[in-house]
Amino acid sequence: MTNPLLQLAKAGQSVWLDHLDREILESGRLERWIAEDGVRGLTSNPTLFEKAIAEGDAYDKGIRRLLSEQELSPKRLYEALAINDIREAADRFRPVFEQLGGEDGFVSLEVSPHLADDAAGTVVEARRLWKAVGRPNLMIKVPGTRAGYQAIRQLIGEGVNVNVTLLFGLDAYRAVAEAHMAGLEDLRAEGGDISQVRGVASFFVSRIDTAIDQAIDERFKAGVGPEAEILRTLRGRVAIANAKLAYQAYLDMIGGARWKALAAAGAKPQRVLWASTGTKDPTYSDVLYVESLIGPDTITTVPPKTLDAFRDHGRVPATLVAADPPLTAELDLARSVIAQVERAGLDLDGVTRELLADGVRKFSGSYDKLLEALSAKRGALAASRSIAHAGRSALTLGMVGLGRMGGDIARRLMSAGHSCVVFDRDEGARRKLADAGATAANDLSDLVRKLASPRLVWLMLPAGEATEETVVALSALLERGDVIIDGGNGFYRDDIRRARKLRAQGIDYVDAGVSGGVWGRERGYCLMVGGEARAFEAIEPILRTLAPGLGQLPRTQRPAGADPRPELGYVHAGPVGAGHFVKMVHNGVEYGLMQALSEGFDLLRGRGAATMPEGERYDFNLADIAETWRRGSVVSSWLLDLVAQALARDPALEHFEGDVADSGEGRWALAAAVEEEAPASALANALFARFRSRETHTFGEKLLSAMRFGFGHHVEPSNGADRGAAA
Repeated sequence: MTNPLLQLAKAGQSVWLDHLDREILESGRLERWIAEDGVRGLTSNPTLFEKAIAEGDAYDKGIRRLLSEQELSPKRLYEALAINDIREAADRFRPVFEQLGGEDGFVSLEVSPHLADDAAGTVVEARRLWKAVGRPNLMIKVPGTRAGYQAIRQLIGEGVNVNVTLLFGLDAYRAVAEAHMAGLEDLRAEGGDISQVRGVASFFVSRIDTAIDQAIDERFKAGVGPEAEILRTLRGRVAIANAKLAYQAYLDMIGGARWKALAAAGAKPQRVLWASTGTKDPTYSDVLYVESLIGPDTITTVPPKTLDAFRDHGRVPATLVAADPPLTAELDLARSVIAQVERAGLDLDGVTRELLADGVRKFSGSYDKLLEALSAKRGALAASRSIAHAGRSALTLGMVGLGRMGGDIARRLMSAGHSCVVFDRDEGARRKLADAGATAANDLSDLVRKLASPRLVWLMLPAGEATEETVVALSALLERGDVIIDGGNGFYRDDIRRARKLRAQGIDYVDAGVSGGVWGRERGYCLMVGGEARAFEAIEPILRTLAPGLGQLPRTQRPAGADPRPELGYVHAGPVGAGHFVKMVHNGVEYGLMQALSEGFDLLRGRGAATMPEGERYDFNLADIAETWRRGSVVSSWLLDLVAQALARDPALEHFEGDVADSGEGRWALAAAVEEEAPASALANALFARFRSRETHTFGEKLLSAMRFGFGHHVEPSNGADRGAAA
């Protein structure tokens, strides 16, 4: 049997979910709706969030984590939680967004409803949220008030995607359509790319019938005359008629010369979105407002209950493509219904104005209740306020691979009170860690037996075959709820593939890009992590211990409510694969920086050659110059520190050949640049220079080898190392 929800897409209509909470993000329900029902977007609002906060404990862990890192007001706490949810949802819809060329796959986050009559305040908050979420498939929800019209134009003119909410009347719809077009014209006049901007106009449906039906019932109670029959026929029909006329206004708009000029420049239309599609009156069909408003270039938003109902018994006409869709069928009848409303004295314009005011009041009320609920949660959780140390609670970690970094990671964790069960094929490496306080395992089976559930197993192995074989072996030993962390220099597409297989067994997979080399045990490691939020939270005490913390670096002035973890040296970069992708690019940047330093010192050294004009020949003391540059120079860095140390010890770098290895990450980063058509000339030149180093060796290439030895004790391939050694 064909899923009716999938048929809607063939009719040109997108299905968006009118719901967001932790449960659908963590249970896999959202992914199933996307894959099986063709859901292409999602909206949220304070009412939905308030219910989730007040009625359950799904957000308690996130609240504890945020409050353990800094003191947050209820408003900032709400924003931090909401932004996290919105980011996760946006990442789930990102494949849809990319597959459809940015035409769909959006999630929406609302500005404070208390700003409904404050245009300037709406713009400021919208800009802040847009930047904080940082996803191209985000829409900022702005209410369709008079102040909202001004904000919509300003935001669209700045390239911010806008979902206009709380639209009930035709005049309001025309006003927001005008604001959207004016914003595109402003952006175009400033030289902006209007092809990248998207917007929707959310036209509320069922609330109109609820209000009109109530007015009709009150008229009957008071006693009616000859208009009684007309009033009876209007029940449950006005909202659909009103929506059809709004869609006709949309068609008139895109058929006009003004819009055609924008479309010729690449603009995409502000689609009409049907909101409030859940049926309020139990005597009406529970899919009435979906079936009646099917049409091209529209979106229907549905709560989970309506989604289930339409999947079960919704109908999409088989002749939809060949004939008028329901949305444009019987347009004269729709006009007749609206005319009858006016003749019956039901004042539709007054009803829509009151619905807008009431919608703002209700959302504001929900927003205030939400902040009250968060305040109460904050107080209740503060009672168990080992919160300040909750992120540092001791865990037991399985560590597989005890090379330079694996062994040091285990030692850093144990010195902070964590426990480690360790395995390496080298018995000597196991014995050394056991002497340092670890529990040694004889093999992977023994390691798993010695870990309590849920188990955390960190792999610090060479990328490729060694990691692949270990993940496969562990997948047969671990159980639902366990977590595998790949901390090596893995390929992000391998992460995605592995995670997909492990997810079927209920095993989580996390990819952690780790930078810090042999100094990480003392200084801490920079950590770039990809994976599901629940898995990230499960290993966060480990990450906090490994990361360097604030240290002595001057603090960046970051926006209020910004995630505090990057300042500590670790970041949840996104879903599975994101951590290793960021590390891959990090290593590409590292290549470029190292190459620039090597070429610069090659240039300085070459100036002393006998071939230089006598008056321009300089015999520089390179160690002194490196030391000088370390202090106050704009090129000061840890890499420059290593240069200074190497030149101070061995000015001619006689202990190095200049045969420079490269890791797979540099090649992968360059391949990603080709895929994205992103210029990466510095990376390409740096990588190719390493290839050349294997034929002829310059002083600069010796310096590259010296830097690699300095941060990672990497030995040159000509001295027995693998050319694929890290970094």
